[in-house]
Amino acid sequence: TPYASLVQLVIDMEDGCVSAQAQNRSCLCHWCAAQSPTHPWLNEMTTRIEITFSTYNPQYGLHCLATVNFWFNRAGHIHKRINIRSSWAGIEVRDSGTLFVFLSAGFVWLFANIYIFRTEGLEIIGVIRSSRKRWYLSITEDYIGFWNCVDWISVAIALANCGMFSRLMTQTYDVNKLLSAFALHTAGEQVLTASEFQEATHGYYTQLTELFSRERI
Repeated sequence: TPYASLVQLVIDMEDGCVSAQAQNRSCLCHWCAAQSPTHPWLNEMTTRIEITFSTYNPQYGLHCLATVNFWFNRAGHIHKRINIRSSWAGIEVRDSGTLFVFLSAGFVWLFANIYIFRTEGLEIIGVIRSSRKRWYLSITEDYIGFWNCVDWISVAIALANCGMFSRLMTQTYDVNKLLSAFALHTAGEQVLTASEFQEATHGYYTQLTELFSRERI
């Protein structure tokens, strides 16, 4: 089974392919087998180990990623650092009160920026039509001012925020689909091979890491 293969992989990582050689089978720890001579993945030369695992909190609708780093100094002491990040699994996972406030504030902010964009656009059109200069001279000489620049900067920031929010939501729902498919394969009758299991796990963690990178921005 895939789980038995993963357990055997951990054993090969610990003993550096010694049991694989004794049992006359291929070593599942490819990195260990590539060393000359073969040795465990953790030895006296190791300076840092990183362990990462993810959890999903269905009560709050949160994807969580925990990263634990261990540093080994020359005296044998092990220093550790634990970093935990989380991201919502969508807008709809919040309670109704919070969701109402979130959507209300979001629509007010969005329509305010649309109003600023429309007002500034109409002002530019009016300046160009009422001036006999070329359009770029009319804009630079008769339109551009301090508060006009503030308005356009706010509109640009709003567009950037909308783009980042859209990318975050797209990535969130991609992660949700991968997690649900992974859970169905694990709990269903279809048995994944060890390579398929590792490929599905790697794909999920890759997308999850990308989600946290976008959420941090």
